[in-house]
Amino acid sequence: MATNSNFFISTIYPKLLILGSRVCHQIDERSFHFGIRKFPLCARCTGIYIGFFVGMITVWFFVFPPLFSSLLILLMIVDGYIQLKTRYESTNVKRFITGFLFGVAAVSLLAALLVNK
Repeated sequence: MATNSNFFISTIYPKLLILGSRVCHQIDERSFHFGIRKFPLCARCTGIYIGFFVGMITVWFFVFPPLFSSLLILLMIVDGYIQLKTRYESTNVKRFITGFLFGVAAVSLLAALLVNK
């Protein structure tokens, strides 16, 4: 009889990796790990998706002003662009934080634009 962790590792985890590969580069050193297992998304994508979900909940209570949301979105773009064009290497924590802020801000910006129409 297989344990729950064996079932997850042998059945669900490979499917999560395949699903994650459709939306993320999954570079090993840019991903969080749980033990020896890599997350199915890189740190930035993990932050973005968690930020989207948090944003969908918080948008019922408050919406950031569009300019503030745009600045939060710009933080992730700048971090990624500088990393792409220079020798600067962002950390996974910075990637997660900028991704999270991007996710929350994107939902908030969309809500602000839809409400003002």
